Amino acid sequence: MLYCDTDSAFVTPSGLSADVGAAFFGLNPHEEETSFLKDEALDKAPKEEYPKGSPDHSPRFYGLSAKRYCLFVRDRFGRPHVFRRAAFDHGLGSYQVGTGREEWVVHLWERIIEKGEAASEDYHGVPATTEFFLSTPNLLPRIRRLGDIRPFTFLTARLVEPGGPDEMRSELVAYVDPKDSTAQAELMAMPRQRSWGSVVEEFVRHSDWKYNFDSAGPAIRRNVLVRKENLVRLGKEANRIEAARVLGQSAVGGRAKRYVDSDPFKGSATEVARRLGVSRRTVYSRRKAARS
Repeated sequence: MLYCDTDSAFVTPSGLSADVGAAFFGLNPHEEETSFLKDEALDKAPKEEYPKGSPDHSPRFYGLSAKRYCLFVRDRFGRPHVFRRAAFDHGLGSYQVGTGREEWVVHLWERIIEKGEAASEDYHGVPATTEFFLSTPNLLPRIRRLGDIRPFTFLTARLVEPGGPDEMRSELVAYVDPKDSTAQAELMAMPRQRSWGSVVEEFVRHSDWKYNFDSAGPAIRRNVLVRKENLVRLGKEANRIEAARVLGQSAVGGRAKRYVDSDPFKGSATEVARRLGVSRRTVYSRRKAARS
């Protein structure tokens, strides 16, 4: 099996790694001869971190999708031991945790390996929050209801369960220490408060939509059908769309700019008529008027 991330690959059985690396040798962009793929097992899963009595001699791989994976071994009781440098929290980085982040991520992966999606049950009483920093005047509209607040103040953005497509996904409140269990319980009691359980469940269910898998196991690249009439041309501000759902339009500097064709009558008369919702006769007359 060969599993690839953006800049790495996992091969099983591990003994094939040298042959796989050699197959990609021709892609080396450097003048000097060097291995294009390097074995990083000892770096990501150092031998000194193996639990005493572990029956494993090389790390195991557990992956949910690209960028969401970990390396681990079993201890002498069969429990998973996840390596600190090989536990990735892609998609969870913005959420606050009540302990050291590295330790927290490791424990999360160990629970996922043991319980799968049921690991989310261990987090249902913990509110999902992110830290909000009042660092620019553009963010002031988000805090008006909270009254006068000094610049560069830290607040807590509590994540709420999804409602309608245009509803805000978070609400700002006074700063809540993620290590304060009493304050966390009060936050969890607020309406629509999203829990870490909901976040973990979504994290585990996430799948790589770039591929399908047939009954024999091989990955099959998905084909995407895009119709020309459905294309929307966005500027580089496209990342505002997702951020605006959390922080609000004013906080991200407005909506993403949309671009339209300079010639709205470009294309066949039938295609233009269907796109604009007019008759073909109207298209012909408008084109004639534009040329005169």
